[in-house]
Amino acid sequence: MVICLETGALIVLLALSALFSGSETALFSLTGAQRARIRARSAVDDARISLCLANSAALLSTLLVGNTFVNFAAATLGYLVLSVCIPHGGGALAVPVMTILLLAFGEITPKRLALRYGEFVAPFCARIMLFLMVILKPLTVFFQFSSRAYAKALTRERRALSDAELVSVLEVAAESGEFALEDEKMIEGVLRLSELHANDEMTPRVDIEGYDSDLPPESLATTLALTRHHYLPIFNRTPDAIEGIYDARTGKRFDALFVPEQATLDDLLTTFRKSRLPIAIVTDEFGGTAGLITLTDIMELIVGPDVLGHRDLEPLIRRESARVWTIDANASLDEINRTIGLELEAEDADRLAGWIAAQVERIPHVGQVIDAQGCRLTILKRRRHRVELVKLEVLEFPMPDTDAELIAETDEAVEKTREDME
Repeated sequence: MVICLETGALIVLLALSALFSGSETALFSLTGAQRARIRARSAVDDARISLCLANSAALLSTLLVGNTFVNFAAATLGYLVLSVCIPHGGGALAVPVMTILLLAFGEITPKRLALRYGEFVAPFCARIMLFLMVILKPLTVFFQFSSRAYAKALTRERRALSDAELVSVLEVAAESGEFALEDEKMIEGVLRLSELHANDEMTPRVDIEGYDSDLPPESLATTLALTRHHYLPIFNRTPDAIEGIYDARTGKRFDALFVPEQATLDDLLTTFRKSRLPIAIVTDEFGGTAGLITLTDIMELIVGPDVLGHRDLEPLIRRESARVWTIDANASLDEINRTIGLELEAEDADRLAGWIAAQVERIPHVGQVIDAQGCRLTILKRRRHRVELVKLEVLEFPMPDTDAELIAETDEAVEKTREDME
């Protein structure tokens, strides 16, 4: 009699195991078309299914907890039944026999049936699962909390890829044809936003074209006619006293947005999005105006000036020959060093114009030659008291095996070959 009860209980446990396994497949594999047909037959059934799937974490926890306990109970009961039926060796047979039974009748068969007849099985499964989600809620909440804590601990221990490693992955993916070269450049531009600061891409204070509010209103029209910018800073006598920004396209004035010069470009992009302003005044450590930066300046780093319709803009650094470059004095030292392979540096200077001023300690004249830090600079253009364009000739690279020197040597060989051919 006891054996019959235990055997019956084992069959019930196998049926429950099949219910949990089949419910998981039936509910999570429903397609949009199947949901539509269920909704047409019964709105109540569709509502139950929607409620289950809306709480997918709780549903999955209920399925896993229920299936685990049922399978454990079935395995234990199977061991007891086989031990009684087969006194010698029944316990040893319990493991393979119960494994086969659970796989065949508790996992594989119900999942296949649920996958095939999920549209008809899902309403019944949803009704049962909603009831069990309430009954087993204390257990599922505990296990969900434990799994979140464990996942959080694992996430904290994982080391995030550095930007350099991400760039390497991008290069490999681009070479394998996973995406276009333009996409690679765009993603690299996004990664660089966290490394660059506002003072790296801003228009310096001396190059800001603005309008003095002390001047008569008629002069505003003259200033707008001479400038090519859409936004015009309005200041009171000095650029350190910015009062607002004038939008030349709408004729309206709005308050200026101020950001520190050490703000990273990714943070600045977020600031632009939240403030809904396209331009910001960059301030130095003393609160004075260091320059200005626009949303367009940041977007050009990501998508390039051509995409934004600025094809007429000249590059800041242009290669003329193997060791000769024409450089806008507004180019940053970091960009020059990275592009050419130099190690130009000067205290309190982050742009070429500041570096030149630090070398000669006065304003150089057009045609003046400056030899310093392994290169020779010739002043090509100057406006008022500011250098605008220089020619840079590399005399020696700081490291003999730099990529820049290898490129230069290759270019020299190509030029020599061309001369021989001519």
